[in-house]
Amino acid sequence: MNSRASAPTGFLVLFLVLGLTGCQFGEYTMYADCEALSEEVADVVSSTLEAEPEIDEFWAGESEYWCSFVVVTDLDLDSTDVTRQDVGDQIEGILEGRGRGIDIRVTYNDQSDSFSTGLGAGY
Repeated sequence: MNSRASAPTGFLVLFLVLGLTGCQFGEYTMYADCEALSEEVADVVSSTLEAEPEIDEFWAGESEYWCSFVVVTDLDLDSTDVTRQDVGDQIEGILEGRGRGIDIRVTYNDQSDSFSTGLGAGY
């Protein structure tokens, strides 16, 4: 009779443990994927603009955007600059086909370009 009473408790404990570690694994996966995306975008900015960008305001996890970051260039490029437009086209290509919930901003001193796959948990 005791084994029957403890069986639901055992399943409950197992469910809680697996649920909590699953959540942590999901957060880790989001972080890893967002970090890889930020590195890919930074590589595009670096090779196209021949400058070393910094990643700032990095966020990965449960939120309106599961992946969000700012690429800081410290360059003064006008919005009509061809290389700035090329960076934008390449970032849009990287984001094409990805799920919702990604937000990227590339700053050029006092200006910035924003790229988003839209609000929502697309992860």
